[in-house]
Parts: sequence; C-alpha cells; structure tokens
Amino acid sequence: LKPSACVPRCRFSALCMSSLAPPTGRKMTDSCPFEELDGQRGFCIRTRGVLLEPGLATGRSWRIRFSPIAEHLWSEGALGADLWTQLQRGPCRWQMLFSCVGFAIPALVHLGMHQHLADYIAAIALLCVAVSSPLCDAFCVDSCIYDDGRVLEADGMPYARTGACIGKVPEWISRNIQETEASPEILANDQWNNLSRLIDRATCVFIVLPSIVFFAVRQRPQMLSNLPFVGGFFVAWGICFVDQKYRYVDPCGTRFVNGKWLTERSYEIHQRLHEVWHYILIVTLTCSALYRP
Repeated sequence: LKPSACVPRCRFSALCMSSLAPPTGRKMTDSCPFEELDGQRGFCIRTRGVLLEPGLATGRSWRIRFSPIAEHLWSEGALGADLWTQLQRGPCRWQMLFSCVGFAIPALVHLGMHQHLADYIAAIALLCVAVSSPLCDAFCVDSCIYDDGRVLEADGMPYARTGACIGKVPEWISRNIQETEASPEILANDQWNNLSRLIDRATCVFIVLPSIVFFAVRQRPQMLSNLPFVGGFFVAWGICFVDQKYRYVDPCGTRFVNGKWLTERSYEIHQRLHEVWHYILIVTLTCSALYRP
C-alpha cells in the first residue's frame, strides 16, 4: 500500500470546495482544484488527508489516511455504527483488549499502598486510561464508507467529499478508481474511531503523565531513583513510534465485515507492537508503584 502520488501542498480552507465550481478568474486542474489564471499565485484547498491504494484483506476499496489533526476529529470521520453496537461486536483482538485493561494492575497497586495523595491520583489516572485505551485500540477501530461515489444535489458531482478532503478534483479520483478496477466506495476511519483516539491520547498526555510524574517526584525525590523507570518509558515509546509507522501505512487496515474482523498485514504488525508497548508500560508503572525506598 502506497500513498497517492499527490503530495498535499494546500494553504486555504476547504470551504471553497463546497460548490466545486471554479471561482471567477480561476480554472480547475488535476493537481490543484483551484488555480489563479494570472499566474501570480496558485493554491488549492487545505487537504485533510491523502488517498491510499486499495487493500487486500479488507476489500478492494481506496481509503483515506487523515492528517495528524483530522484523525482526531469527529466531524471528519465516516458515518459508522453507534458506540453500543461497536462494543457488542467485541474487540478486534482479545490480546489487544488484555493489554489495554492491564493498566488497572498498577492502579490497584497504588490503591493497595495508599500511602499519600499521590497514590490516589495515580490510581485514578491509570483507571481512566484502562477505560479509554480499550475503546481506542480494541473496540472503536472500524473504518466505513466515507464516500460512495453517488452524486448529491449539494455537491453536483461524484466524490466531491473525497476531493474536498484530499485536495484533488473528483474526476481524478473517479479515473483512478476505474483504472485500478477498485470498488466505488472510499473508506475512512469512522467517527468513533477518531473520537476515541482523541480521548485516549488526551487522557495519556493530560491526566496519566502528570499524575505519574507527580507520584514519582513525591515518592522518590532523588532523580537517580527514577532513571530506570524513565528508561523503561522511552523503550516503550520507541516501540510505539515504530508501531504507529505501520498503522500509517493503512489506518483503515482493520474492518468489521459480515460479523468478523478483517485485518491487513501492516495493521496486524501495528497491533502486535502496540500490545508490546502497553505491556512494557504496565510492567514499568507497576514497578514504579512498588519501589518505595
């Protein structure tokens, strides 16, 4: 799977794409939907993703990889099943679910020790991520139809929504779908996929990290005593960095189809490495909670 040949280079709002008719004095091109005729300055809409070639296990559909900002926004996601339905389906991988809820282990250690306020703060933070992480990594990971190619009255042409997202004219998208004999539907992460990612990452950055640092400083004022745990975190973070590279190969690499989860090879590698990232963190955080010199 490779990104499309077009590298987004946009600087203006996608709102100008609402009608998909070139404004007066501008022409429409394949490389850039809107370009000034006077030649002084060309520009295209601000892209919010790139188009990836069809998958194998998950179907012969082109798919969108959202930008690092857009992949956290509910408004950008494809319309999928409601949250309760996604929970009823079960996790995409039971191993992933176990690695996610495992953050409750260091939380219980902190509650068992309960020597000071920092223990309670750390325990509450870890219990929060033991809830947000399963939603983000195990349950709300589906991708759905983002654009089915039908002409809507408001758009005036097929694949207008996709064109507005990736900064390409709809004709370019239609041509590529026909040339590759792909399915007409274009996939993207669904709304709950995006929202759960935002919630989980915000929980880690703004709740868990400050809480764990506060506990470490409160319990072990000597910085040298905390170095092993800092080292464990960076080892885990390195694995997470690699696993995210595999996820970005095809963020739509797992889908719930006909009652079962279908997964691309690159996404499966991401899942396995992400589980390792979780387990290293769980061991590091548990040891941190127990070590009280």
